[in-house]
Amino acid sequence: MLDLWGLEIEDENLTLLDLNGMVANRLVSMLPDVPVVAQHVGLGLGEVTEVQVPVGSTYAYRHIANIEQKKWKIAAIYRNGQLLLPQPSFMVRPNDMLLLVGEPEILKSVYKAIKAETGQFPAPYGRNVYFLLDLGDTPAAQAQRQIEQVIYLHDRLSSQKLHIRVIRPDQFDVLKVLREIDRHDVVVDVAYREFELEKELLGDLTRCKAGLVVVNRSGFEQPGIRKMLYRSKKAVLCLGQEGLETVGRGVILLSKNPNLEKISSPFFDVTTQLNLMMSLYHLDPGGSREPEVMEHFENLANIYAKEMEIVEEEEVNPIRGLMKEQGILQFIPFEKSIVTAGSWMDFFRPSDLERHYRLLAKFNQLFLPVM
Repeated sequence: MLDLWGLEIEDENLTLLDLNGMVANRLVSMLPDVPVVAQHVGLGLGEVTEVQVPVGSTYAYRHIANIEQKKWKIAAIYRNGQLLLPQPSFMVRPNDMLLLVGEPEILKSVYKAIKAETGQFPAPYGRNVYFLLDLGDTPAAQAQRQIEQVIYLHDRLSSQKLHIRVIRPDQFDVLKVLREIDRHDVVVDVAYREFELEKELLGDLTRCKAGLVVVNRSGFEQPGIRKMLYRSKKAVLCLGQEGLETVGRGVILLSKNPNLEKISSPFFDVTTQLNLMMSLYHLDPGGSREPEVMEHFENLANIYAKEMEIVEEEEVNPIRGLMKEQGILQFIPFEKSIVTAGSWMDFFRPSDLERHYRLLAKFNQLFLPVM
């Protein structure tokens, strides 16, 4: 017996294959940015898929142990024609093919996250910049200065729109300045009624598709607002005493905190977009240099072809040393310890640098969600 392709079939009881479907699936698998899903493995519902890591991926050069895997797992890594069973100490490299297992809807989001390249901040947290301007708590001259600063930042980042939310609008000179802004990418929304921050802020951020929230120091220091910003999973820029146009360096204080690796991609992304020098301040030069964290940052520096300085103070506490510097944008993991910072228990956690962010409050500080 001959089939349609002229091939001899010895067993007439063989199940006919959908050749057209097989060819179509193979062609689809060769298309870029299309997830390859196992259709005849397991349930066949998309719980097994593979994705190739691009060079600029936020997952490149991250250790398996520092990739949060909830309801999904990296089951295998294909590298240079070899199958590797991942260990916590393994580092994901560009062009690796990752075999992922997990809930289908979760894997769709993971696929997009792996394929997302840098140079897109405030993505992946959102598309736009959101500036919370409380005129009842900010002198007129300072408010006008902050408006200029935020527009300056928006123009240099890959944000689509700048949303300025004005609450307690009791300064007519500032409102006049806002009304004179004539730009299609800047939206000014004045709340003439009482705007209940702790009830309405999260909804406002969602409506505005915010990825970066800008607040002043007094706003960030309100425990309820800080807690809500933490829950929003948005990047938060707390404005310092220095102007953003004077910032020349992006700084991370190194410690044993594993979340530092998780914020490395936006660190490189923002410093690249703002053309900042990158500096790592080492907490304990006389002790361990956290080789895995250092390896991660050094590899990313090579990818972006950026110089990265490592500052080691042998006698001076790095926080005390930094207080003498100028023109710094500090990058901090926005973790739960930030929400509870300020309690008397902080004195018993001297190595938990994130809790002591107030000591460097003169700088602009960017708090990045741990994802």
